[in-house]
Amino acid sequence: MFAEVEPATKARLDDIVAATGAPKWAVIEALIEHAELDAAGRPVWWPQSAQQEVLDVSA
Repeated sequence: MFAEVEPATKARLDDIVAATGAPKWAVIEALIEHAELDAAGRPVWWPQSAQQEVLDVSA
């Protein structure tokens, strides 16, 4: 998996990895597995207005 993130976000992840002693993949996996989701499957903290725009493109 590759993801571009802000340097501050990467630093925060690195801090969590250092504090737990777990590999980075395990920390990311645990964060995803423990995310509380709403009825639509979005994290409960995700803003309603941040939904992805759907483009009307004909095939």
